[in-house]
Amino acid sequence: MIAADLQNVQVWVATTPVDMRKSFDGLAEVVRSFLGHDPLSGSLFVFRNKGGHLVKVLWWDRDGLAIYYKRLERGEFQFPRTGKPVIEISCVGPWHVALDWFTILPWLSYSRSSGTSHEVRNLQ
Repeated sequence: MIAADLQNVQVWVATTPVDMRKSFDGLAEVVRSFLGHDPLSGSLFVFRNKGGHLVKVLWWDRDGLAIYYKRLERGEFQFPRTGKPVIEISCVGPWHVALDWFTILPWLSYSRSSGTSHEVRNLQ
């Protein structure tokens, strides 16, 4: 299990889809060039693909970059629609990253192809 206290971590969401073939260096360059942030800052940077069923989170966890990757078998992640290339999501209360993706991003929702929408909730 991967766990960390993310109470004071900033979460930045890229609102434009990203090529999911990008890995550490490619996503770090997107963070620097397109989002205007430092990928080594300790913030979480969240990316989705054009189809909306893939999400990657890039994070500097004190001794190296980590990528967390999620693929939905059905449906897609619903990202905020805005004219900005990146938005910040506030951390409320202590977060714990585990391999359970639905505790990582309590604001994120997804919908299955059946039309059912699922809200992700903070499971403190």
